Amino acid sequence: MLLSPIKLRYLLVLEIPVHQDGNGDYWTDPLWHKDLLAHLAYIENFTMACPCLRVEKPDPDLVRLDPRIKLACLPGRHKLSLNFFATAARLWKAVRASDVIHTGLGGWLPISICNMTSLMAYLNRRLLFIVIESSTWRILPGGQASLLARLKAGLAEWINKSCLERVSLAIFTHPEYKKSLMVSRPERGHVIHASWIDQSVIITLEQLKQDWLGRSSNPRLKILFAGRVTAAKGIAVLLEVMRELDRRGQGVELSVIGQGDLLDECVKVQASLRCAKIEIVEPISYGPAFFTFLRQFDAVVIPSLSDEQPRIVYDAYSQGVPVLACNTAGLRACIEDGVTGKLCQPNDPQALLELLEWAAEHPETLKAFGTTSLKRADEMTHQHMHRKRWELLNKQLKQWAV
Repeated sequence: MLLSPIKLRYLLVLEIPVHQDGNGDYWTDPLWHKDLLAHLAYIENFTMACPCLRVEKPDPDLVRLDPRIKLACLPGRHKLSLNFFATAARLWKAVRASDVIHTGLGGWLPISICNMTSLMAYLNRRLLFIVIESSTWRILPGGQASLLARLKAGLAEWINKSCLERVSLAIFTHPEYKKSLMVSRPERGHVIHASWIDQSVIITLEQLKQDWLGRSSNPRLKILFAGRVTAAKGIAVLLEVMRELDRRGQGVELSVIGQGDLLDECVKVQASLRCAKIEIVEPISYGPAFFTFLRQFDAVVIPSLSDEQPRIVYDAYSQGVPVLACNTAGLRACIEDGVTGKLCQPNDPQALLELLEWAAEHPETLKAFGTTSLKRADEMTHQHMHRKRWELLNKQLKQWAV
């Protein structure tokens, strides 16, 4: 990806921590590191401000931070409320030393690193660039919440909308985030779907046909749930549906890969089934092994209740695997119903049950969805995502300079 470099001092502020070992080296999640390196392809003077946690030995799944990334270390996030003044002072210094400030939106706490950054960027007349990929402060649709929880969510919503009123450029992962959060200056908001796939992982149509031949010996519908095993991701609804499919004698095979507080419930349901089947899969590092693993399934199932846009959608597309999902804001923005997959009503066991029964009876339609989704993957690589961001940033920088 050859892009003309942005020469202004660029500060990325995250609430995601890095880990510093006893030798002074910094370590981070490999997927985030990949995204950071993508920034370096078009930003010359790049600094990241985030919490820095000291550890004796980093987790083996982490990777060493590229030395080209300059760090402005903030106190550990678990002590943020206790280190408010130290955090604020370091953030202020980092913002003052930068021209372009890139951050996200915070949770319900008034002491949010992202929200503090937005205010400081405004006070220092810096170009403020906000990327919105989730809304963790919001109450899940149909979820039960106390009055206090709803007050917190309402406060966070108001604070985040206020931050977006001061923004120079905002990027949302789907249109409904923009519609609900960008209440003023909508011309400064843009929609770019989130994708982590590289061109190199996208299979060919011939490879897809070979995968179909390999799966033809198994007449059962084979589906995958990949994500956090939590209520927000709809796993409880999916388990209820698997019980009903088993009662009806439907031999659907579900593989679950991920971690979360409902993993034990998956194990319990797994032991109770006779006809349907649940397989608990050990986590696989995001990379070639994961994409090869994806190719054995007829479809990926995403029964999510939240309005996030899971990265697994484009991961599946890259392997020609269609998606069966709930009709949430984040999912309907990237899944074309009846074209690249099929959607059903969220948090509705009966609707999901009917969707899986339909899928089991229409294997050829699933193949057609897979073929179309593979073509869509070519247009939604991680590199394409960053090119679109670069184009918008350059346009905004020209306006800002006038």
